Amino acid sequence: MIDGDTVKFGPHQLVRLFGIDAPEKGQTCDDGQWYPGPLAKKALEDFIAGRPVNCKQVDQEARSSSPVAQCYAGQDDLQALMVSAGWAWSISRSSERYAPEEREAIGKKAGVHGHRCVPPWEWRAQQRARIQ
Repeated sequence: MIDGDTVKFGPHQLVRLFGIDAPEKGQTCDDGQWYPGPLAKKALEDFIAGRPVNCKQVDQEARSSSPVAQCYAGQDDLQALMVSAGWAWSISRSSERYAPEEREAIGKKAGVHGHRCVPPWEWRAQQRARIQ
């Protein structure tokens, strides 16, 4: 695992999980008091639990050319598990596939939804704006 939305196969193959975005490694919530990135990575590791992971490529990242794929550990949809547990946001611009799981997680205040967090795409934009 690289983070909560990227898995690594072998020494070089990175695969982004389709339709979700997990907190970044250095991202904070609750005014800098809580770091969800490492927790999201651990959740993904726990969901996989040492089982073989099978992925079906559905897209390719424009910047890195890495595959974007729907991935499963056994019969378990890893994307759905991450969003349902509140460790990733559904990316509505690429698919509405995981929106129901996100609504459920918000209702339960699961994971990031129980804290003052911005989605990772907003956090990355804030980081870029700070640099400029």
